[in-house]
Amino acid sequence: MSDPGGRVRADFCWIGHDEDEDLSGRGEALLGEDGTLAGVFWIFQGGDLAFAGEKMKVQPKKKKVKRR
Repeated sequence: MSDPGGRVRADFCWIGHDEDEDLSGRGEALLGEDGTLAGVFWIFQGGDLAFAGEKMKVQPKKKKVKRR
C-alpha cells in the first residue's frame, strides 16, 4: 500500500494487554526514502503513541580460524 506521496505505507489493527488490562487499536507505519520507519499506534478509548526507527548496522561476524 502507498500513500498519496508514493511512500510505502502499512495500516494495521492490533490487540494486546498491559498488566491486567486488555488493549486494542490500530496503527499506521510509513517507510521513508532513507529506510527509516515512522508511525503511530492508536489505542481504542485511550491515547496514541508515535514511534520511529531505523535498521541497525550490524558488523559482519568474523570467521573463526581453526588452529591445529
